[in-house]
Amino acid sequence: MKKIKSLLFVAFLVGSLTFALSAHAHDNNDRRGNNQDNQDDQDNSEVITTSSLDTEPTVSFPTGSDLFPPLVDVSKFLSTPVATSTTSSSLQRIIDADVKLVNARLSALASLKVEINSSTYLTGTQKTTLSTMVDTNVSGLNALLTKIKADTDLATLKADSEKIYTNFRIFSVFTPKIRASIAFYAQANYSAKAGEVVATVQSKINDFKDSGVDMTDNQAALDAAKAALVQADAKIATMTAKVTDLDPSDFPTLSATIINQLKVGVSEVRSFFIQVSDSLKAAIKL
Repeated sequence: MKKIKSLLFVAFLVGSLTFALSAHAHDNNDRRGNNQDNQDDQDNSEVITTSSLDTEPTVSFPTGSDLFPPLVDVSKFLSTPVATSTTSSSLQRIIDADVKLVNARLSALASLKVEINSSTYLTGTQKTTLSTMVDTNVSGLNALLTKIKADTDLATLKADSEKIYTNFRIFSVFTPKIRASIAFYAQANYSAKAGEVVATVQSKINDFKDSGVDMTDNQAALDAAKAALVQADAKIATMTAKVTDLDPSDFPTLSATIINQLKVGVSEVRSFFIQVSDSLKAAIKL
């Protein structure tokens, strides 16, 4: 009986030891398994993180000219002298403009004087008369410009500036006046020469009459030439008076009317001269 109890006790010890070893082995396996799972989780985490970085979009940021516009260059502004007075600056601008206006008119007058002196239809006296008229305007403009340059207040300067127009009217009144004078002087000179021709033809017709030749038709034609010449001279006289009276103060309406009348007058005088020429041709036909 004692022997059996001893054997059971030994078996119990062996079984307890086996169970303990088995449990220890199983615990180690669990720990190894947990460690492996943790390592796998960690590896998977790294894979996920790397994948996320690979697919993340690149963010751009403005640079260079996208940050600001070019800086304004102020060097010219900074180098500009500061005017000592706004009034002084305004005066100078008006004076500079007036100088240009006067110079343009002086240039036109110089050209007009060349036109007068180069004409082959005017007498020396007529050229002198017209040139003197031009010189008077040149002197007047130069005197006005001298005063303008010396003006020190705006009101006076503006008043003087207006005189460039109101006192002279070089382009709209004076230049047409000189050219009309040239035209009517030339027509008056032509009329004088035509009158000499008419007188000569009349003398010759009288000679034929004295010799018994019938000059009735010739005399009638010559009389027509004389009549046309009288009409031409009358128109020239009327137009010359209008030219003489033409003044800058007539601008704009009256001067425009007179200048138009002068143009028509030149054309009418020419028509009379054509009649004179045609009648003379008939008067000398034998």
